[in-house]
Amino acid sequence: MKNGCKRINILMVLLFLPTILLPVSCTEKKTEQALKIGLLEEPRTLNIWFASDANSGRILSLIYQPLFLRDPESLELVPWLAERMPDFDPSTLSYTVRL
Repeated sequence: MKNGCKRINILMVLLFLPTILLPVSCTEKKTEQALKIGLLEEPRTLNIWFASDANSGRILSLIYQPLFLRDPESLELVPWLAERMPDFDPSTLSYTVRL
């Protein structure tokens, strides 16, 4: 009697399994347009003033843009967010950066 019940249960599972899996396998997978970056560990902080580890710096460089970048060939500063190179005022010992 028990063997007959097991056979019916197995038969029921085999009959209904394709109807359960068919809608799942036929659906199209949505393509996400997200940028994913792999890191070895999480950044310790996202506060730009306290970031001292490499992973925090890597993430923060994608969030915040710098005023100047370096030219890869000459290593000279090139204005990025700044309008031009800073103006130095010798009387107040200060720089003025125009955005």
